[in-house]
Amino acid sequence: MSHSLNSKQRKTLGAIFASSIPTDLTWKELESLLKALGADISESSGSRIRLKIGDVKFVGGLHKPHNPPYLPRYAIKSLRQFLIQVGVKP
Repeated sequence: MSHSLNSKQRKTLGAIFASSIPTDLTWKELESLLKALGADISESSGSRIRLKIGDVKFVGGLHKPHNPPYLPRYAIKSLRQFLIQVGVKP
């Protein structure tokens, strides 16, 4: 899967796949990356996020963080597996 990512999006993708899971990844950074990858992103009840790339739906229970704005580590782990499943790697 080939995508044109800017330097910030490439940095975010690298952080998701880093051996040490980041604790400072924001929703805004992730959303930018996902949109560049062609993801269909929608909010459902509360701050729950529905995410789909191609025919693959993310089922990791993702919520848009507010305060603090950082994604929890378990969500990043789930996102990593989802990205692998749809053929995205750094």
